[in-house]
Amino acid sequence: MAAASVAVDGVPGNTVKIVRRVARVVERLIVVDISPISVPRSTGEMTEIFDAMVSLDLSPSMSMSEGRKIAREKLLKATEDETVDFIMLNLRKDPDSGAFSWACNALVLRDFLTRFDKYQSNLEELPPYTGPTTFICGSRSPYMRREQWPQIQKMFPNSEIHWLEAGHLVHFEKPQEFLTIVSEFLNRTD
Repeated sequence: MAAASVAVDGVPGNTVKIVRRVARVVERLIVVDISPISVPRSTGEMTEIFDAMVSLDLSPSMSMSEGRKIAREKLLKATEDETVDFIMLNLRKDPDSGAFSWACNALVLRDFLTRFDKYQSNLEELPPYTGPTTFICGSRSPYMRREQWPQIQKMFPNSEIHWLEAGHLVHFEKPQEFLTIVSEFLNRTD
């Protein structure tokens, strides 16, 4: 089987954990603004956020701006502004039916959260991934902390980290810098 280059963005460390289990088929790893060490919020906080998303009931007759306003107000009861802004990127309105939905499956994500309770101990049991790895992180994001880097390097001894002046959406906020880092990393012959 040919090895693949894998980019990870999203569920904290889950894909990273899979990569460490199947290292022989992963040639290179790109981790985008997520720590394999910890999650930035407790499961309880995340459950509140997903509960707010799941319980949102918007009438199809509402405009997108009306729906966004109501969704924003509801989410602000569960979390702070910056997180709400990020979540609001997922609100969709079907042009035919007018129905509102989330781009992510908030119900499944909420129900999946309990699996993070044993996350750290499961991750520590795996051998290090020794393939080339680059972490691309936002300097203003809560999803990766600089003080975790020594511990991360034990899990990924052949790794480097890039800090971009951005929040969590580094690929969106700094697309050119992001693409340059990714292209250079993938084109290396090391």
